[in-house]
Amino acid sequence: MEVRGPVMCVLLMCYIFGHIITSHNSCFIEAGSSSKYGDLEIEKKLRTINKPAVKIIKDKANGNWWFEFSTDAEEIGFWPSNLFRQSSGNYVEWGGEVFTASLPGPQMGYGIFPFEQVRYDAYVKRVAILDDNYNFDTKVDYMESFSDDNAGYKVIDFVKSEFQDAGHIIFYGGPGLDH
Repeated sequence: MEVRGPVMCVLLMCYIFGHIITSHNSCFIEAGSSSKYGDLEIEKKLRTINKPAVKIIKDKANGNWWFEFSTDAEEIGFWPSNLFRQSSGNYVEWGGEVFTASLPGPQMGYGIFPFEQVRYDAYVKRVAILDDNYNFDTKVDYMESFSDDNAGYKVIDFVKSEFQDAGHIIFYGGPGLDH
């Protein structure tokens, strides 16, 4: 946890994490032979999943922060409440990273810069924030997108979607540093 003036930053990637299970069934769909760039078959399959698949939620009863994965909200682990001195923050951050030991900057997504099309871009959909009353804020219209290497990677925050069930979308991708 880091406090900078009026802003409190909580780093959830700490080593004090209570693992609940050692293996689990993921919500990922095996796309098989239809897994081709620009093929809408995968998107059609993913549309059948109408629940968030990854969640970090504060338990009302004890204040622990739970990491849940899959459409069935399977509990993977938690961060104990005693790690946090305060029960609120000014903002929420999430993100992703690509890494490989053999390349200085591997590709992300399909290896191309995104252009706001679910048929062609890698993306995360149904982005939402859970408020103090445990209601989902699906608008999340006050976001900033960031990439530390705009030459190799791009992130697009996209609120208006042609797919109504997709909600708020974050598109991402790029050829990496060796392009």
